[in-house]
Amino acid sequence: MKNCIKCKTEIPERRLMALPHTVTCVNCSTTGAYKSVTITCGEGEDTWQETKIMSESEYNSYMKIEKKVAEINGIPIVSNFDRIFLEDDLPDIEE
Repeated sequence: MKNCIKCKTEIPERRLMALPHTVTCVNCSTTGAYKSVTITCGEGEDTWQETKIMSESEYNSYMKIEKKVAEINGIPIVSNFDRIFLEDDLPDIEE
């Protein structure tokens, strides 16, 4: 058991499991949520993906640049959360 250094309430066990060195509860934390972007690098057999984790403000700046580049190149931006799949896009799943 560990108490928050600001409000003195007990820090939930799951938060301590995720962040063992935390000294504040979620309500008192000054750290915002983080976002991630998956970037594909290389070509052909030398292709790999990297996940970049960034603060919300870094993510917003990154997305502004991505949208400008996409507009210049005529490419629509589609996030995984916004994408709507048509039945033809879905793989066949054997039951």
